[in-house]
Amino acid sequence: MIPGWKIRRELLRLWRQLIFVPMHPVEQAWFRLHPYLHPAAYRAQDGD
Repeated sequence: MIPGWKIRRELLRLWRQLIFVPMHPVEQAWFRLHPYLHPAAYRAQDGD
């Protein structure tokens, strides 16, 4: 017999994956465009 907590854990994992799948392409676009939209946040500095 499979414990109830394991079934609940796997159902929550599946639910989270289904919810966040539509966000994946948006996130990819955001992380690719973010350095160009906010260049001051990504300044290179010379080391010592």
